[in-house]
Amino acid sequence: MIIVSTHSRIAALEQAGFPSSLVTYIRSLIAESIEAGEPEEHFLSDPVYLCEPGDSILLLLKEAPYGLEYFERIPLADLAVYRVGVLFDSDFIVQYVIPSELLDERTEAWLNERMDIGGAGR
Repeated sequence: MIIVSTHSRIAALEQAGFPSSLVTYIRSLIAESIEAGEPEEHFLSDPVYLCEPGDSILLLLKEAPYGLEYFERIPLADLAVYRVGVLFDSDFIVQYVIPSELLDERTEAWLNERMDIGGAGR
């Protein structure tokens, strides 16, 4: 899992050869929060987590003490990603970005079931 909390981490994603559409999307998540009034330093304590091959995604999501806040599929130019918000307390949401090829059918079914029960949008 890659923790993206600064602009230098975004630059590192570009240099590591991640798809440009994915890097642009993560950059936009940070920019949107800054535009909404969050200070840039906010991402030092509440970063975006980019999942990688080998991450135990279902285990990460099942450990959410207060459940899922949102789950959405984002089509990008050359791939699709899932953005999943996990509520850890009333003030702390962890934001996972999961490339679609990493999300197996079992995990996707589990997410869909939770979102249908909880009523959060996809």
